[in-house]
Amino acid sequence: MYLDAGKPMPGGIEETVRNLRRFSPTVYFNVPKGYESLLPYLRDDSALRAKFFHRLHAMFFSGAALSPFIWNSLDELAVQETGFRVPMLTGLGVPKLRRSSCRYGLTPAAPAMSGFPYPANDAKV
Repeated sequence: MYLDAGKPMPGGIEETVRNLRRFSPTVYFNVPKGYESLLPYLRDDSALRAKFFHRLHAMFFSGAALSPFIWNSLDELAVQETGFRVPMLTGLGVPKLRRSSCRYGLTPAAPAMSGFPYPANDAKV
């Protein structure tokens, strides 16, 4: 696991981009604003895009909803680079109690979804 001190904002995302030039993730975790900040770099830099998607098995986001535009853009870049969509994972939960109380199953996820409750759990909205 590699953690960087990059921030999802101008002047902060550049550290993440530098690290992604060095490391090809297998699972990538970020907040939606981080994906939004990273997207222009992935679009404009073919070497970075190739390194990012080379070993990537899944992307995970939390903290807020991921906009359909960002979600679809990441899908398009993954297909352009690898020929396949990379699964996008998220969950809704209470971090102090457990990582997640909702998750996606094997079906493809879609923007604005938080998944379904784990077996033997209920979710009330």
